Amino acid sequence: MAFASLPSIRIRTRLVASAALLLLFLAALGIISAIAVERVSRSLSAMYDGPLRVSRAVLAADIEIISIHRSMKDVILAPGDAQIDAAVADVAAREQRALAQIDRARAAYRGDPKLLDPLRQALVDWKPLRDRAEETGRGVGRVFEVASALSRHGDALRGAVAGFVGTLVAAPD
Repeated sequence: MAFASLPSIRIRTRLVASAALLLLFLAALGIISAIAVERVSRSLSAMYDGPLRVSRAVLAADIEIISIHRSMKDVILAPGDAQIDAAVADVAAREQRALAQIDRARAAYRGDPKLLDPLRQALVDWKPLRDRAEETGRGVGRVFEVASALSRHGDALRGAVAGFVGTLVAAPD
């Protein structure tokens, strides 16, 4: 029966009331949308802070490891000491970047961070072999033996990276 008196209300009053009702509806819709966007933002941040950050750091370390593996030929085949020193400095810089990426992944990993320790240790254990490659480049050792040992150890190191990435993908999160 309240609607029976609606025609007696002035048009201006009806327009103002309908505009106010429309603005109230739009404000409620805006608040609900802002809450939904905030929830999505938190979900995306949690996804990025966890597995995605770890994956990106491990893959960046893998890129550096591949570069080290490939740069060792420059160390062995360099024609002079200056080129060997430059190649060794490049390898050392790449090793530091790879170790930094592994440490970054270890810090961001929400699981057991000790899963990354074998990967880091394999990279550190590769150092004496790289030193032997430098000696070979300077004419102290036998190229074929060192090259095949570098290849075997590099492949093992890449296998460690792939194993961790597989563990990371299979881990429930």
